[in-house]
Amino acid sequence: MTQTSFVPPHSIDAEIAVLSSMMLSKIATAQVVLIILPDDFYDARHKVIYEHLLLLLDENISFDLIVFVQFLRTKDALEKAGGLKHVSLIYTSAISAAHASDYAKTVVDYSVKRQQTKIGMKLHLGGYDETASPLEAAETVLGEIQNLQARFNIRSFHTMRNLSADSFTAITNATAPISITGIPSGFVSLDDITLGFQKGEMCVLGARPSHGKTALALNIARNAAQATKEPIGIFSIEMSANSLMERLVSAESGIPARYIKLNMLSQQQKISLIDHYSVLSELPIVIDDEQGMTLTRLKAKARMMVQLHGVKMLIIDYLQIIKEKSRTRDEEVEKVSNAIKEMAREYDIPIIACCQLNREIEKRVSKSPNNADLGGSGTIERDADVIIFVNQLSKYGIDAYDDGVQTAGMADVIVSKHRNGKLGSIRLKWNAECTRFENNDGCYNSTSPENDSIW
Repeated sequence: MTQTSFVPPHSIDAEIAVLSSMMLSKIATAQVVLIILPDDFYDARHKVIYEHLLLLLDENISFDLIVFVQFLRTKDALEKAGGLKHVSLIYTSAISAAHASDYAKTVVDYSVKRQQTKIGMKLHLGGYDETASPLEAAETVLGEIQNLQARFNIRSFHTMRNLSADSFTAITNATAPISITGIPSGFVSLDDITLGFQKGEMCVLGARPSHGKTALALNIARNAAQATKEPIGIFSIEMSANSLMERLVSAESGIPARYIKLNMLSQQQKISLIDHYSVLSELPIVIDDEQGMTLTRLKAKARMMVQLHGVKMLIIDYLQIIKEKSRTRDEEVEKVSNAIKEMAREYDIPIIACCQLNREIEKRVSKSPNNADLGGSGTIERDADVIIFVNQLSKYGIDAYDDGVQTAGMADVIVSKHRNGKLGSIRLKWNAECTRFENNDGCYNSTSPENDSIW
């Protein structure tokens, strides 16, 4: 019984046609580079030729066969490109560049098929690996599959004609003024600044420990779920789901969380909790409380939340304790932050990432946080579309604001970065015993010159 060798899918003719078209026309080259990556070539010689054609394109150098061969020699790449004979064959085979993009798509199609076989083999062999985590293996494969899908999603060019038509249609179809375009926080003055949490955006919610970032995130989740009736997902890496539930019912009922935790409840309070638990049970909130979450597992579980539960917003509490193999701490934070940003865009939902601020604020005279307090070599600040800080001046022994209002029972919520809107700060009432924030009308300040708030 003879064993036949397996030859991966490819088309040498298509590869040669692409390269010859690029040698013939700069326009063809511009079309091809939007479609093909160097690794799409099956023949290693063609990959070398393609990479050097791109170098010539970058340097805007016109060339013929003699110039190109000499260029390959100076880069010590002529032999890797198949030698003078093979390069001459490709150059002289050019007839027309009219179908360059079609040839390129053929090359990519075969490249994708080869990658499909590799993914299938990896999935097959992974089933026999006793040491591998099935979830992490599946996440790796899913990520590779999505990368393949992304190859065919090149909708990056938008003409003014299409954009104008879409924008005009959206405006003319609106039946009333819109005050919020995203998912509401439930806090009127905050939503006036942000217009809600927007699809595809990463919002960082930062604070020092015990200043209320988890409580505010929970309050926002509860308010958003109630207002939109859409599922909201929460990854609680630091606190258990039961602890979050105690906080939620305390905020909902107005009964101190400590009383609920220690079962120090009157009969009347126990009866009232029935109604509040009933309200909470109907909220479409999904909580995952896995401790020691790795980035790989976060991505896998986030995908499951979106696909299985249809969540429209994710909250992650908190970013800096997600684990990812890296050489340095800053590199680890950078990878996690980048991944969260990519997830928001991929799933087209807002993601609120809670972050713990460094200690620099405690060393300053001014106790107002700024973006540099996020740390992480500036990566979190760069990735974030919106940055919101929660700050309680009473924690620093400051008894009153400049306007004389007492700081006790108050929290500042500061929008310090807003990529697509205005900045500002608000004050919310803070009930520490019940971990509940409430609207505080009349304490709103926008740094935008046109503050035409209706509140």
